[in-house]
Amino acid sequence: MTESSCTILAFDTSTACCSAALLVDGTLIGEDTRSGAGNYSALLLQMVNRLLQDAALTIHEINCIAVAQGPGSFTGLRVGISTAQGLGFALTKPVIGVSTLEIVATQNMPFGGTLCPMLDARRNQVYTCLFEDTGNAAKAISDKNVVCPQQWVSSLQGPVLFCGNGAQVYRQAIKQACTTEHYFAPDMNSRPQAAMLAHIALNRFVNGQSSQPGQILPCYVRRPDAERAAAGRI
Repeated sequence: MTESSCTILAFDTSTACCSAALLVDGTLIGEDTRSGAGNYSALLLQMVNRLLQDAALTIHEINCIAVAQGPGSFTGLRVGISTAQGLGFALTKPVIGVSTLEIVATQNMPFGGTLCPMLDARRNQVYTCLFEDTGNAAKAISDKNVVCPQQWVSSLQGPVLFCGNGAQVYRQAIKQACTTEHYFAPDMNSRPQAAMLAHIALNRFVNGQSSQPGQILPCYVRRPDAERAAAGRI
């Protein structure tokens, strides 16, 4: 299958913004983003239905489903992943999962240095991973981590572009701790966009890199609080 004959439904529920997008033949047909969404489960399906109605398409015309795998909100990730799996099984369609960190990094290309997306993990920590701009994709050059931002940035070599809501929240602390050449991405590129997720997924889909619905799992990086509390009682 080629880009000119492919329809991708993409959605991200990994942060405080719920985002969905529809990509048809390589062209963005529609995107819907809601901040502070809250009840993701009901809202996400409403957003998907609206996108399909506006495009005069049915859900059965979707070729592939793309979903953000995190890290991020545990509740949001469970809703997004379970929705993608449910649609994939019901429609017999493949699913593509993409790291939320990769989405944010890709949104801030091109950049001639190290891309450092950060997502706020609270407790004075961020989810992060280092990427390099290969010209047509963001390539991970480190493992995903949950770290104290000040400690993480103190050993980086520049130039570095900090992006994501974590970079916004801890901007002053990062500026003080980072001793190498560094920059901050504009606010408009700080949240993961379903449109970018769709474009990343399209490239993978046409290259045969999709998965069966049950193979797509959330990337928590840090264990959910309930699991941490249970482990502490053992």
